[in-house]
Amino acid sequence: MTILRFGRKLRLPSTRAIKYELLMMMLRDEMLSSHTGKPFIASKSYAIAKLRQLAGSASV
Repeated sequence: MTILRFGRKLRLPSTRAIKYELLMMMLRDEMLSSHTGKPFIASKSYAIAKLRQLAGSASV
């Protein structure tokens, strides 16, 4: 998507790119928030599940 501002073209990120960035931040927070010293379990991660769902919808 391109929008003009003061005669210049600005490229705006797509909704998919914004969702991806938010989910990557959530994943980073999930990985860093394990205070108890337990290992990160990817199968229980909400962010990874949503990233997989987002990647699956991209191929449709």
